Amino acid sequence: MPLNAKHRVIVVTLVIVIIVVFVIVFAETFGAESNPTGNPLGGGPGYNSIISPTDPRVKYVVSNKDQLLNALKSVKSGEVIFVKGDADIDLTGTWGHVIPAGVTLASDRGSGGSAGGRIFRYRTSPPNKDNGFSKIPMLVAGGDNVRITGLRLEGPDKIQDENHEAAGIDIKSAIEAENRTGFEVDNCEIWGWSYAGISLTNGKNSPAVAYIHHNYMHHCQERGYGYGIVIGGGTALIEANLFDYTRHAITGVGIPMEGYEARYNIHLGHGTAIGSHHFDVHAYPTDGQSSSIAGNLYKIHHNTFETTEVECIGIRATPTTGMYIDHNIFNVPPGKPVFKKSYNGNSLRMFVTSNFWNGVLYKSDEIVDYQSDSE
Repeated sequence: MPLNAKHRVIVVTLVIVIIVVFVIVFAETFGAESNPTGNPLGGGPGYNSIISPTDPRVKYVVSNKDQLLNALKSVKSGEVIFVKGDADIDLTGTWGHVIPAGVTLASDRGSGGSAGGRIFRYRTSPPNKDNGFSKIPMLVAGGDNVRITGLRLEGPDKIQDENHEAAGIDIKSAIEAENRTGFEVDNCEIWGWSYAGISLTNGKNSPAVAYIHHNYMHHCQERGYGYGIVIGGGTALIEANLFDYTRHAITGVGIPMEGYEARYNIHLGHGTAIGSHHFDVHAYPTDGQSSSIAGNLYKIHHNTFETTEVECIGIRATPTTGMYIDHNIFNVPPGKPVFKKSYNGNSLRMFVTSNFWNGVLYKSDEIVDYQSDSE
């Protein structure tokens, strides 16, 4: 039976709806600009999870060092310490301030024009031997489910390629979380740290997990270190961050079972620190063997790497499961946007599919520069 006009309209409408739904659901996206998080890349104005001082969870509102340190001694799980948006809290000469389990340390970066409260550390006169050479954090997650949000955390070491280790000077990090789960850092600006903005030291086979998102991290450029985020075991989801002037924006130590997923991040491409590439995994010696591995599983997708003079991604051994690199945009001139070095002739386990390089879509690994141990 032929369709009448009304039925034809219904059929055509259904076909159009099906096509639209198919395009919306299955359309392929590339780069950080496809960000589906509902919050701006790098946080700040427009971020929708900002804690205000009137939030009922806020038990302490602080604006100076003494108030902050006293609150950290008294605060209980489930409570919030709020740092006023115009606060400048100087922690020079002090380290290792513990945020107890279940506690949130917050300010209001991005709310009503607020830059967020600043907690900082000035450089003392060299040689700056606070405790002899060590990797010392300013803030420490003292248990599980710690959140740090909406703050500015400024360190004293912004210059590229300084070599504190050779000088016996402490290298420093803003935040350390060791063997913690439920750890979260969001909507912060973190800069000026010789070791790392965020250090996750979780040990071999640790189940610890972290969520690092919507931060602006920059000027971490120490020689041999200079990490935005360093992961030493455990796993992390790293998304919607803005990076710049880092030796490695993200690095993994390569410990067995370690991994990270990096998605919807942008690296603006500045900085040429010695040994730098933007996302990285180190080689980790396997027990009792001379060979090395590079952790377990790494997913690097939907990131944008702007014009840069260094490689965008480096992997220094072979991960147990693999490294998957897809749907990124490499806005770099002809050269080497992805770097791979194979240790001891091991299987590479590096899966590179569907990435844009200089405006051209590459479906496979033509963009990778595979190098042998001797190169």
